[in-house]
Amino acid sequence: MADILPTTTEKSILPGIFDGAQPLTSVGKDIPLDREILNNVPALIHIRDQQTGAILWCNAAWERLLNLPSEQIVARSSEILKNMIHPDDAHLLRLSNEYYQNKNMQHFGGVIRARFPEGQGWHWMVGISSVIRTDAGGVPLETLAVFLDFTEIIHTESQIREALRDALSWRYSDILGKITKRERQVIRLLVKGLNNEQIAGKLFISHHTVESHRKNIRIKLNVKNTSELISLVKDIGI
Repeated sequence: MADILPTTTEKSILPGIFDGAQPLTSVGKDIPLDREILNNVPALIHIRDQQTGAILWCNAAWERLLNLPSEQIVARSSEILKNMIHPDDAHLLRLSNEYYQNKNMQHFGGVIRARFPEGQGWHWMVGISSVIRTDAGGVPLETLAVFLDFTEIIHTESQIREALRDALSWRYSDILGKITKRERQVIRLLVKGLNNEQIAGKLFISHHTVESHRKNIRIKLNVKNTSELISLVKDIGI
């Protein structure tokens, strides 16, 4: 771990995470938060360089999953992540970097699809990362991420659906307040399957104005296309 120890100009938010300097205290016992514990957690845990996107350290769950030693995983992390993550979700790695660098955030979470060696189909992974080291100016240098595969081990399906609905409503509550009345009208007509010309006729505006509204809506809701927009709207309700 010498390669990621902080320099005198860096700030480690979780000092001693691997050397036992941060014990967990429970029922009068001190339990070191060290490699042994992290290696036995049933989740993929890694430290990521926020400047390059490379993995600097990973726990034994990565080794078991990929059947590779951690040294190879670290050395080939960019290639491994590219091959492992669903093409439609790959942009989320870049998005996390942008959030950390530009929005002064300490945490970033989400859901991605991943495919593993000798596995069938895509697995859904829920993860969250937190900044563990910054430079002298507070810019995140490294994050600690935890990802859990919930494709086959979740036994509370109805609660997952309800939790997702509530989480999305909460997540977009501020953004929904910024959607104008006209944009809401455009959204509702898009959900009904109308195209730009049909929406323009319904609202008595030009199709160029409709396209402008659609662009603004996509930016506000952070979606790439109409399919994502419609799916999100159905989930959060507008």
